[in-house]
Amino acid sequence: MVSYTFPKNHNVQTLLYTLMASGSYSKQHTVKLMTWEDAAMSLKQSRAIYANGGVSCNLSLAVPK
Repeated sequence: MVSYTFPKNHNVQTLLYTLMASGSYSKQHTVKLMTWEDAAMSLKQSRAIYANGGVSCNLSLAVPK
């Protein structure tokens, strides 16, 4: 579970789209609704980030014993 705060809704979705494009992230659950305009802006920004080299993400979670 990750908790985060971003100034704009589309910033959150941009991050999630970019992580999904990296192949290391495949599921999401959000609690805030977005407008279509924010979602479209997120997709556009994510494509630009990925076109410039993408991202590398290796999320490891420590499992308590």
